[in-house]
Amino acid sequence: MVCIYLATKITEEPRKQRDIINVGYKIANPSQAFLAVGDTLNALRETMDKAELVVLRVLGFNVDVDLPHRWIVQIVYGMAWWADKGIPPDDTGKWQMACQVKLQ
Repeated sequence: MVCIYLATKITEEPRKQRDIINVGYKIANPSQAFLAVGDTLNALRETMDKAELVVLRVLGFNVDVDLPHRWIVQIVYGMAWWADKGIPPDDTGKWQMACQVKLQ
C-alpha cells in the first residue's frame, strides 16, 4: 500500500491516503466494510506515514522515474501505421521506423 501511495504522489494522479488504506483494508479483509474515520484508520495512517519514510530512505529519496508514456505513444502510432498498410510487423526494423516517423 505504501509503494502505491508513494507512486500516486510522484505521478500526476495523487490519491487520498484514506482511499489507498480503504482499498488495501478491503482486499485484506473482504468480509468487513470499508473503514470509517476512527482509531483503526488513524493507526493505519500513522503506520503508512512511517513506512513511507522507510521506503524513501531505502530509495535514497531518488524518486525520479522515466515513465513509459512516451513509448506507449510510439507503439500505438506504429501499430496504427501497420494497420493502415494492412501489413503485420516483422523483425526488420520497419516497426521502429514507423514509430519514429509518426512522432516527428
